[in-house]
Amino acid sequence: MKVDSHNRVIIRVWTSEKNQQFPGQNVGHISIETPERYMSLWPVPFSQAQINEYQKAGTLKQQYLKYFMPRDSHYMRSCREDEQAEGDVKPQVVICLYTLDRKAINMQFERLSQETKSWRLIGSNLLVQKLESVAETLVLHSTTFQSEVGKRQVENCASFALKMLKAGDIQQLVSLSENSSFASNTSSSVSPDQILDILLPAKRAELARYPETESFTFGGETPLAALMSSKTLEDGKSTCSVM
Repeated sequence: MKVDSHNRVIIRVWTSEKNQQFPGQNVGHISIETPERYMSLWPVPFSQAQINEYQKAGTLKQQYLKYFMPRDSHYMRSCREDEQAEGDVKPQVVICLYTLDRKAINMQFERLSQETKSWRLIGSNLLVQKLESVAETLVLHSTTFQSEVGKRQVENCASFALKMLKAGDIQQLVSLSENSSFASNTSSSVSPDQILDILLPAKRAELARYPETESFTFGGETPLAALMSSKTLEDGKSTCSVM
């Protein structure tokens, strides 16, 4: 396989506050960029009326609204927009891979961006049927929240990104089958931190198979020395767990 420095797929990860290797903020975020597309899924912000209802809600309803309530989705157009949404914070980790099928990633993005109409912190659709009755009960009398559970394609930024990485055949670099969170097409919860856990060994595998990629440069990429110091990268395996 001939490796081309222009076949660059940039993955930016804003890690969570729980990440010990690359500490971040909040729950984290992830975006993917090819020479043709910038791909970053976000929720439409709550309206002031919704914020007021959330603040007055009981604990159970607040937990539902935070983790499970589908919200209209929209897409950032650049890394700068992502940074601004994160409070003017740059991504903690930036990794470039050069052996993914970027055309397949672009095609998957075009398809998913048409199909994905909602964002939810707990990603894909595995929990939809179990949550439907709860959703209807918790927002039954709401004038600001409308239940859309089970009615629309729902993703979070990480489950969305994972589907594009799979389309780009990241499996050629790192096995996803060892962890059901990545083996399933309808994973119940995938986080940016978990995706980072597969990106690190994928980068190592690419460097081992295609050492010429070490000379490829991208100004914003996290230095290899920092990535090599990661325990996950040294182990060569993912430390992910299903949530």
